[in-house]
Amino acid sequence: MEETEGPAEFYDTETALLLENAVRYWDLFYKRNTDHFFKDRAWLAKELPEIAAACTAAEKSGAEEHPLLVDVGCGVGNALIPILTANPRLHGVAFDCSPRAVSILQERWAAICAGQQDQRLSECSNGGSCSSGGGERVTQLPQIESLNKESTQREAAASRSSACTGSAVAPVAFLGAEPAASIAASSATPGIESPAACVLAVGGANAAATPAAASGKPPAAAAVEAVSRGAALLFKHPCGQLRTVAAFDITAGEVPPQIAARNSAEFVLLIFVLSAMHPKHHRDVARRCAQLLKPGGMVLFRDYARLDMAQLRFAEQKKPKVASNLYARYDGTLAYYFSKEEVEELFSKEAGLEVCENRWDYGNSAVNGWDRG
Repeated sequence: MEETEGPAEFYDTETALLLENAVRYWDLFYKRNTDHFFKDRAWLAKELPEIAAACTAAEKSGAEEHPLLVDVGCGVGNALIPILTANPRLHGVAFDCSPRAVSILQERWAAICAGQQDQRLSECSNGGSCSSGGGERVTQLPQIESLNKESTQREAAASRSSACTGSAVAPVAFLGAEPAASIAASSATPGIESPAACVLAVGGANAAATPAAASGKPPAAAAVEAVSRGAALLFKHPCGQLRTVAAFDITAGEVPPQIAARNSAEFVLLIFVLSAMHPKHHRDVARRCAQLLKPGGMVLFRDYARLDMAQLRFAEQKKPKVASNLYARYDGTLAYYFSKEEVEELFSKEAGLEVCENRWDYGNSAVNGWDRG
């Protein structure tokens, strides 16, 4: 299918600036919009019956291990949260290039955990069952309290020289209740896995990544810069089903095992993520997602299709075109539009997956693909 004609292409220097600042533009997007821009995608739970089937099979078999879903480009959890709440046996790992988005997701999930705990305490006090339903008891009040601004500031003041426990290789940085304003050091709570973020080096020049306090830049800007270099701000999140959330740019390199190990996931979620990247990254990202799958696991993909109304508006309004079928929005974020054939080749030929389904949703101008490892 041929692309639409109209907009003039960017010069190479302008394209280079867009790519260089890609993480920053998405972080500013979430600074402006927080969790108010995209709605939670409740329809995903019905459209992805494979997830519920895997959870049911695991429960019937008596397996101790929970099925795992890795949400790549999770944003503020608009896809992940509805899926987790609809499938209590499912566990999740999520990462996004925007530290602000990751912090907002952490706050949203902590609020859900708090609500679940309040409900269970109420059931206990009324003589009902006190089981957690998801197989784990949620007792993370210290973590939930740390999302309170004053509490976070007190903890930070008391522990600025603290180091992270576990697999961290550098002093920690915790995105507090106002992620756009501050990232402060936080110590681990005894007996509870620390919710603090750990700066992880992802090889090469990134091995010298330093915490925000040592960079001389505003904390939020330092976090964005670290992620742009390929570092990862890792949040071990021991609250219910959500194991880990992290700020990490998958275009920068392989997913660190501290976030998600190879061959560990039943499902990898890619919902409107590849379209936000320059197509030069698509092949590597598809391969990195496939590497996370267990044998028989699935990549669940949905993204913008060619001749979507938004693409036609780009053409009509003479919006700048970065590359073939790739456009820049007013805020610097990118939008790419796929063909069915392109998606099939990407996941079958490049990522080495068997394509189970690849269809065009004409009503929503989206390409859907379910690919099995």
